[in-house]
Order: sequence, then C-alpha cells, then structure tokens
Amino acid sequence: MTDIRKYWWQGNPSEIYWCEITGREDIGGDLNCPQSDEAGKPYWSYSLIKLIQPGDIVFHYSTTQRAFVGASTATEYAREGMIQWIPHGTVGRRKVSSIKSRPAWRLQLHPFVKSASPLTLDAVQRDESWVRDWIKTRNSEKPLFVPFQPYPKRLRAYQGYLTKMPAIFVERWSPLQELAAKLKEEIRSTNNLELDTEQALAILDQKTGLGQRGQGFLVSPKLRKVVEDYAVKIAKQHFESAGYKVEVFGKPYDLLCSNPEKTLYVEVKGTTTPGLFVLLTPNELTFARAHKEQMVLFVVHSIDIATDELEHTASGGQVRLIQPWDIDIGELQPLGYSYSIPQ
Repeated sequence: MTDIRKYWWQGNPSEIYWCEITGREDIGGDLNCPQSDEAGKPYWSYSLIKLIQPGDIVFHYSTTQRAFVGASTATEYAREGMIQWIPHGTVGRRKVSSIKSRPAWRLQLHPFVKSASPLTLDAVQRDESWVRDWIKTRNSEKPLFVPFQPYPKRLRAYQGYLTKMPAIFVERWSPLQELAAKLKEEIRSTNNLELDTEQALAILDQKTGLGQRGQGFLVSPKLRKVVEDYAVKIAKQHFESAGYKVEVFGKPYDLLCSNPEKTLYVEVKGTTTPGLFVLLTPNELTFARAHKEQMVLFVVHSIDIATDELEHTASGGQVRLIQPWDIDIGELQPLGYSYSIPQ
C-alpha cells in the first residue's frame, strides 16, 4: 500500500535522490531490506523504499569504505520478497546466530556506476557546519531522514539502511554531482533509443503516481525488452501447446495464433509489478476495439529479474489471460494527449 503521509520533499520534482547505507559486497544491484524491525514494527529506514519511483537516483554509501562509492537508477517500484537480514550496529551483529528469513522489500536498480573520486565521510565532516545549519533551518519539517546524524561532537553516517538524499546535498558536493551526471550519460549511451508511444505513456504513468498498481516503467529500454521478450516467450509456448500455429507479429498486436477453426490476435504485456493495469498505445487500442471477438490479452505479471554483469535474466511470473478481450469492459484512463503545434 502506498504511504500517503506528507514528506518534506514531495511535490518538488528535483528531489529524486536517495541513499543506501550498506556494507554489502554486491552494492548497486538492488535495494533489499526487511518490511519491519526486529519487533515486527514498521521502521522508516526500511519503509522509505516504497516511496522510490522508477527513474529516481540512489547513491550508495559503503560502511566499509566510509564513502559514497557509486550510484544507480531505480527501474521499478518495490516488490515483496524474503530476506535474511543482519542489522547495522553492534547490537544487531550480536544477533547473527538467531537470524531467520522474514518478509522483505526489494527494488531493482540499473545501471550501477562507480565514483572515480568517492565523497568520503571525512570530507562531509569537514563541511559539518554547513550540514548542521541546513538541518537547523528545516527543524519545522522533521523528520528529515537525511544520511547523517548530527551527534554532539561529530557528524556520523546514519545507522539505518535507507535515507533521503536532499537535492541541495548533491548540489553542494561535486562527487555526487559527477556521479549523477555519469549515471545519466551511462543510461543515454546504453539505451540510445527514442521513446515510443508506450514508453511515453509509461513516463506519464510514473508522473501521475499510478505506476505502483500497473505495468510499471523500466528506465532501461534494454531491461524493458528483456521483460517484454520473456512475456512473449511464455505466451507463445501457451498457444503452441494449445494447438495453434503462432507467429510473432509485433504491432498492433504481438502474436498471430491460428488453427483450422479460428484466428486469434494476442496482445502480450509483461511486468515486474502485480499488473493491475497495463499500458496501451493508440494503435493497440484501435485494433483491439475493431477485433473484439478475436482479441486476447495475455499478461505475465510479477516477473523476477536477475542482473549479472549488467545482463538481465527474467524468470517466474504469473499469467492472467482474458479471452475474448473486449477492451471496453474495463476502465481506460487517459494519461496524455498528442498536441499538434500550430505552424
């Protein structure tokens, strides 16, 4: 469920930054934390993961190196899972022998870029007076959920897992600016593709806050293609096993399935979310309305993504099949309009 509490950064489009504080070796692959603390109660440093949106930037602070060593981009919303968790801090480490699996939140990240000149905690401490002054000016908006704790004698990195990274902190320290710029350049160079209509709608979906219930937006077109190809593969196997000859068609539908008795047009949608709604292009909408009796909607939702050396592998997922698919039995939500600019 989405947290409807009002936070100080909400409504400010520049506040897209977060901070993971961790000692893990596979830093940057994902965010992964329990849903509650040791007593089974919600803990803000875990719950913040549910507020991260696709496209937000996560800085990674290494507790072993005492520095911000890299940054990643969120490619989805947080999903449920399981984890064996070792808490930060001396008390938490003493309980290692009694660790049990517990419900968790997981959020996929991609790509990960390393910092050429990491921002160290020592450097932040040299700028301590500025940090303390900024925190004081925001007293009326506590809690701030920032990465640093202003102890009486010295700033320390927060001992939680996830914090908010204020945009003004990124503007203040050039290593963070450089990381964000490097990350954006990596995304552009890896995914040098123009947005198609579906991707544009997905961005609108993200901006309107609907994505957590729906098909979701994956920042990387490469990652999007892995999910889409996997869903098409599952759908193709399904209809072939049912005795259909299957051709991968593309647009304005994905599969053409035929046997001596009938022909079906199958629209396939893949998503890592629970998939309570899907995104449609205008062409898909028009074609589906014109072929109601032959249309099929094949949704593969809750797909798992594993990332290894920047390569993605899709697995799992659950199938939702609507046959025949009358697109007008359901709710269409307009997420945007095409405007012809006067010449």
